[in-house]
Amino acid sequence: MDLIVANDIIASDAGFNAETNRVVILDRDGGTEKLPLMSKAAVAEAILDRVQSLL
Repeated sequence: MDLIVANDIIASDAGFNAETNRVVILDRDGGTEKLPLMSKAAVAEAILDRVQSLL
C-alpha cells in the first residue's frame, strides 16, 4: 500500500457531516502529512497530488 488517508471523525467541523475535512496522509515509508482544515475539494486535490507524485 502506498498511501492511507485517515479522516478526523471526532471534530464537528470535519468528516462526513461537514463541508470541510481534516486528514492525515500516511505513506509507505512511515511519513505523515497532517492537512489543515480545508474544503473537501481541496483535500481531494492534495490526495491526487500525492498519488500523481507516486506515478
